[in-house]
Amino acid sequence: MTTKERRFILHFSKPYIGNYFLYVLLIMIMTVFSICSVLSINNFLQILFSSNTSSSANVVKDTILNSTLNRIYDYFLVFGKSKALYIFCGIILGIYFLKDVFTYLSAYQIGYTRNKIIRNVRNSLFGKFLNQDLSFLSKYQKGDLLSRLSSDIIEYDETVLKSIQNLISAVILIL
Repeated sequence: MTTKERRFILHFSKPYIGNYFLYVLLIMIMTVFSICSVLSINNFLQILFSSNTSSSANVVKDTILNSTLNRIYDYFLVFGKSKALYIFCGIILGIYFLKDVFTYLSAYQIGYTRNKIIRNVRNSLFGKFLNQDLSFLSKYQKGDLLSRLSSDIIEYDETVLKSIQNLISAVILIL
């Protein structure tokens, strides 16, 4: 990527830096709910079906999240295993619901931002076409110019903006 291309991307993306930060925050929250759902199902089922009376004795307490979840599960098991299972099912449904809500909000946020950037690029390039000399416009067919303008902007959206979106998401999920 050349310096000119980087400046082009930064020029149109700069006004939406706050939107990117909001997208990062929403992806982080979604990732936390994803991790909680996976960890909590594994640990709770391990505790629920253990034959030990000390419910969390068999579960490894190597992380803060595991020990916190185990304390919560011990609290639920006071009501009995069947009621604890119902309570836990409700909590899992809530966790998955919140994960899906934040997934939707992050997709909406990045879609909104990408559409605004594309709108600004289209307006800018169309303005440049309108300001061209008549000799430039007479050299080419108008439909060809507009088609190139439209397809090049779609290509920009597909490659650059989706790459930025995927990069942000992948880095957060890996971390």
